[in-house]
Amino acid sequence: MCNNQKKRITKSEKIKILLKTKMSFIEMFQILFLFLTTRSENSIKVGYPWINFQAILLLKKIIKNDFKIFEYGSGGSSIFFWKRAKETTSIEHVEDWYNILMKIKPENSNNNIILIKPEKDISNEILTDYSNPENYKSSAKEYMNYNFKNYVTYIDRFPDEYFDLISIDGRSRPSCIMHSLSKVKSKGYLLIDNAEREHYFMHYNKENLNGNFEIIGKYFGPGPYNYNFSETIIYQKK
Repeated sequence: MCNNQKKRITKSEKIKILLKTKMSFIEMFQILFLFLTTRSENSIKVGYPWINFQAILLLKKIIKNDFKIFEYGSGGSSIFFWKRAKETTSIEHVEDWYNILMKIKPENSNNNIILIKPEKDISNEILTDYSNPENYKSSAKEYMNYNFKNYVTYIDRFPDEYFDLISIDGRSRPSCIMHSLSKVKSKGYLLIDNAEREHYFMHYNKENLNGNFEIIGKYFGPGPYNYNFSETIIYQKK
C-alpha cells in the first residue's frame, strides 16, 4: 500500500517557490487576474479548472475550437471546455455534482456528462494497492471497499487516437492513465493534476508515461478557489 500523506508547505516555502517560478511579465499579470477572479469557492460560478494557474494559461493556448476533449472529473473544467472545444465528454461519480452540471449544460451541444458511480467490491479480498492501475481503486478512505472500473473504462467505447485532450482529475487516476494513453491523438495532449502524488506514477515513467509522450508543461504552485499548491503536468503525444 502506498503512502499518500501530503507534505505541508509553509508560507515561506510557498514564497520561495513563487519567486523561483519562471514566467514572463504578461504571464504574471494573467495569473494575477486569475487569482483575483477565482477567489470564489464556487467553481461552477467561476468556470475554471481546479488546476495550477500556469496550466490554465497553457490550456487557453492549446485548445482549439475543433477539439474533442474527455475528462475524468467534472466541474469548472467542464464549463471551461464547453466554451472552447467542439465536443466534451465528462465522467462524474457524484450524483449531486452531476445534477448541478446537467442543469447548466448547453442544450443541443456535443457536450455529454456521464454519471458512473463506483461499484461495491464483491470479492472477499479487499485490494488496497491504489497505485496499481489494474485494481481500479481510489486512495480516498470512503471508497476503500469500492472500485471504479466502470468509471475508468467508459473511455474504451471510443476509438484509439480519438481525443485531442484528455484531462485526468478524478478518481482512480493510475487506472485512468492506463486507459487514456491510446485514446490521445498524435500531437494531442494529456493532463494529469495533483501529479506530486507519487502513487500515480508507481507503474509509469513520469517523464514519458512509458512511451511516446513528452512533458510540455510542468507546474507546481497555486490554483483557483483555495490557492493550495499542487503540481499539474501536461503531456503531448509524439
